[in-house]
Amino acid sequence: MQTLLPPPRKIKKKYIIIFAVICLLILAMIISSILSVKPDSISASWEKREFIVGETTDVKITVSPSNASLKNLSISNTSMADIEYHDGIARVTFKHEGTDTLRFYNEDTYSNAVKITVASKNDTSSGTTNNDSDNPESNTPPQNASPELTTGQKNALSKANDYLRFMPFSYSGLIEQLEYEGYSTEEATYAVDNCGANWNEQAAKKAQEYLNIMSFSRQGLIDQLKYEGFTQEQAEYGVSAVGY
Repeated sequence: MQTLLPPPRKIKKKYIIIFAVICLLILAMIISSILSVKPDSISASWEKREFIVGETTDVKITVSPSNASLKNLSISNTSMADIEYHDGIARVTFKHEGTDTLRFYNEDTYSNAVKITVASKNDTSSGTTNNDSDNPESNTPPQNASPELTTGQKNALSKANDYLRFMPFSYSGLIEQLEYEGYSTEEATYAVDNCGANWNEQAAKKAQEYLNIMSFSRQGLIDQLKYEGFTQEQAEYGVSAVGY
């Protein structure tokens, strides 16, 4: 005796409508991501390079291509300065003294690196502040211009920045990668010295990258970062930055 199977259920019309709406939403998201142009490069124009703690300055930000969308902007050393970005102007407020090479960045796109010095208010009031009348040479540019870069140095620096846009590196790891690309030790070292990378920040990114693919103990993650070429201090900073 044959068993009769029940007739196949008909898909209700409302489910078809829901499926169509979901497809349209996904399509709209894809189109939106395509039309949203990401910046290829970011240029920061600083009016000066020396500041005091508590001082605020406006930095003009230019992106390429000009129609690129730049909604959020961060600064490489958040312990030294805070930033507010709006309509092409980055308002930077310095909160800690020191000297560092600062860069702005949006996701994986970085600006040019600029060496900034921030002095404490006590330093400026003790007579160490530059005074044009007392020190007429304070604003005089160096007499000996820096030598023109070689083609190898220029290309190595460009390649170093390309790598840093896509993955984190330690100082020594990036030199080794450039040497693997065929650059000399001198060219690779020049590029890494002048790429403007914050190695603490790179250690934090590398730590997060590892945690995204596998589990680590705190000490295990520190050892892995040291194996990648980070110093003990950089490795500890990176591990702490991701919550350990």
